[in-house]
Amino acid sequence: MITHYEDARPGLKPEKMFIKFGALILFIAAVYSQTNINGFCGFQVIETNPGYSKIYFLDFNEDGYEDILLFGAEDKRVTIHFGNKKGEFSEPIKKYFYFPFINIKKFGKIYNNQVYLLISRKERLAALISFTKYGTVQLLNKHAFDSYPTSLSVADIEDDGNMEALIAG
Repeated sequence: MITHYEDARPGLKPEKMFIKFGALILFIAAVYSQTNINGFCGFQVIETNPGYSKIYFLDFNEDGYEDILLFGAEDKRVTIHFGNKKGEFSEPIKKYFYFPFINIKKFGKIYNNQVYLLISRKERLAALISFTKYGTVQLLNKHAFDSYPTSLSVADIEDDGNMEALIAG
């Protein structure tokens, strides 16, 4: 009788490997990341326009309810969903934007209006914007770069109440 050495054990037989792999796939398909228990960890499906790769939550109309901004690095349009007090969101609203952007951050308030800083890799610039209560974009200022910005961080580094931005790329 010929036996294998300890280091030369044969692998799983294809039938057993297929059965174990199939059972694993079926088990994963039946498990959800959140289980709704009396409303806790509930989720809501929101019908929206396709083609966006990024999502950002902000309060456009400053009504105290988060709104959704969908955007992508290749499109000059954004999609907005307004939030309401029931925790639901409006139908998608497409808005024109000046240029495609890849990142956006809250930057503080100017004259009691919330302003945001964003970067556009395609246009090689950073811009300071605000939104009207209807979600229309107002371009306040922009700065062009010789490089392609990819990272944006915003913080009050000097602890003086003024936000500073770090743009790298």
